[in-house]
Order: sequence, then C-alpha cells, then structure tokens
Amino acid sequence: QIMKKALVVGRTLIDDKSGGARGTLSDILAIKEIYGKNIKVVLPLEACQRLEKEFQVETIPVPKRNSIQKLLGAITLTSMDRLRPFIDNNMEEIFSDVDIVFFTGSVLGRYAEDIRDKFDIPTVVFHRNHEKTYYRDTEAKFPINHIKMIVSDRQQKSSWIHSDISLVRTRLDLEKIKSSYGESNRFAALYGYHEAIDATKIPCETGEAHSPVKIAITANLSVYKAYVGIVWFIESVVDKIIEENIPYELIIAGRDPTEAILRYHDSRNITVIANPEDINKVIQNCDIYVNPCSQGSGIKVRNSDGPRNGLPIICHRDNAHGFEHLPEQLLSQFTTASEFVDQLKLKIKWLETTEQPKAEIYQQYCEYFSIESGANYLRKVISEAGFGKCLPTIESHP
Repeated sequence: QIMKKALVVGRTLIDDKSGGARGTLSDILAIKEIYGKNIKVVLPLEACQRLEKEFQVETIPVPKRNSIQKLLGAITLTSMDRLRPFIDNNMEEIFSDVDIVFFTGSVLGRYAEDIRDKFDIPTVVFHRNHEKTYYRDTEAKFPINHIKMIVSDRQQKSSWIHSDISLVRTRLDLEKIKSSYGESNRFAALYGYHEAIDATKIPCETGEAHSPVKIAITANLSVYKAYVGIVWFIESVVDKIIEENIPYELIIAGRDPTEAILRYHDSRNITVIANPEDINKVIQNCDIYVNPCSQGSGIKVRNSDGPRNGLPIICHRDNAHGFEHLPEQLLSQFTTASEFVDQLKLKIKWLETTEQPKAEIYQQYCEYFSIESGANYLRKVISEAGFGKCLPTIESHP
C-alpha cells in the first residue's frame, strides 16, 4: 500500500452543541476513513483530548489567544479565531511532510495561497455556509458581528479563489458564493453532511405511534433564527393544527430558551424542555421531527437529529437545502401552515400503517448519512479534481 499523509485544520470544538462542531467532526472522520492513521488534525486545545481518546487521531493543539492577540485580530480585521497567530508562527512545522491539506471551514482557506506557494501542497476547503448570509441571519445584531461578517466575507473570497478544491454543503450556498465571488477557476463540488453511525443502535420502539401524535422541535433556543422560526410555528402552524382537530403534543427542547419561548410552556399542548441532559432521549419519545426555521445559511445538521432517532422530518423548505435528495418518507417540506398540516396528516397515516416506523427511518438514515458514503464521495472528488496522487492506493502485485 502506498501511504499518503493528510493534515486537517479546524477552528471549532467537536462537541454536539453546534452544527459547526458536528460538521467539523464529520469531516475529520470522513478524511480518517480514507487516510487511516496517516492523519494529523490542528484544533483548539480543548477539542484535542476527545479526538485523541475516542477516535485515535493525532492532534496539534492550538492554545487560547491572550487579550492583546484577540484585540489585534479584531482591530486589523485579519482574524476572529485563535489559528492566527499560531499557524503563522508554526507554518514550517505544521505543513511539512504532508501530501494534502483539508480546511474545515471557509474562513480557514485564507491560508490556501501561502500553502500552495510555499509547500506546493493541494488544499481542500469545506465551505459550511455563505458567510455573509450566515452572519446576517444567525448572529445577534451587534457591531462585533458586523466585524465578523466583514472578516469572514474577505476570507471566504480568498478561500474560493485560491483553494484547489472547494466543497460546498448546499446548492443554494454554491449559487450565492458564485454570485459573490465569481466562478471558481479551480474545482468546486457539492458535499452534503455525514456522521458516524452505529448501525446496531436501531431505536428499539416498534409499537404504534403515540396518540396524540408527539412532535419534536430541537434547537439552540437562544439563537435569533430559532426563536423566529419557533414563534412563527406556534402562532401560525399550531393554530392550524388545532383548527383541523388533529390531536397533538409539541415538545420544544434545547439550550437556553429565551423568555419569549418559555412563555408557551404548558399552553396549547406545548412543553418546553430547557437544557435537557440527553436530547436524543427527548426525541426518541416523539413521533415526528420538525424544523420550522427559515433563516440562515449552510446545511442544517440539526435535521439529522430526527432520523438518527427514528423520526421522519417535516422541514421548512428554506432549511431543507442539502437534503433535497432524501426520499419524501424520510424528509418532506413545507412553507405555509396549510402545507405543514397536509404533510402532518400524511406522516400520521404512514406511522399508523407501518409496523416498525422508527427502525425503517433509522435504516434510511444509515444509508444516506454514513461516514463511509461521505468518504467514498470525497475520494471521488479528489480524483476528479486531478489530485488522485494524494490518495492512498493499493499496489498491484504480479
């Protein structure tokens, strides 16, 4: 076997508390599936222990910045993360003796031009979002977030222009990136979302669906876009469900709910669960998973929470980007309250007539979301982009 070495650079933690963190871990595991032990990962210090212990991956830990470094990064509009100045000061040590570099986030592609010029190493960038749209729709409206948007926009442009391969989560983001920065003169492709799956952990519940049907919504409940989506759903869609005389319970669970969401607790058959110990257990006790949000950019990894626990998804059309290829049984879309009710009726009928609905949904989840499927596609993209020499290969023997 001809071995090749890969380096991965990330800037988020790898816990389950955000889509960015989950996306970073899924990217690392897909790359590890290809390169095995011949992979090193640059990550914040706090993330390295878990990566080494649980996944046996060698890491290069990045320490926290001091206050002066943070201030300089903001004032000069050069960096909003700790990789600068760490990478700048340790470039030779980090990038020597590797065959290919992966950046898990478009803002990190700011290093692509330097790496190609100094080391002649191909670079691959995973674009999580269209950065300008992300900061416009996701972050609170404070001056610091406008600074973040300016910096991130500049760095995504550099990444798009200079990286050898750009992988974009959704077709919509690809169109927005092209509109902002022009056509890439290198290689760009769509790349969805994949995560580690234990196919033996099929949800054990095989009986009938609950009556009334239990609907789950999970999110970081302190984030603006989640608040907007959930309040709209309660005020518009829930009233339509009541009008149609559909018996239901709505479970809303997640981190740090605002008072505006907590006020709905114990009204209209709604339960709000703040900071649950195990979000998966909450979801497993429901029948249908709903994503009501319509704002933001990037692929919504939260959509996978439903099928991971055996629940079909009803998703707002504006948050279904990157999931359009899924069968309608697994994910159906809506825009209006009437469309949601129509989809809800279809899902309830399917639940009532299917012997093991959760096992069936989980089986489809394994097929579409596995790390193996992501790794196979990534290997294909690297070859098509003309960098097959950077992939490990098996030598043929006479």
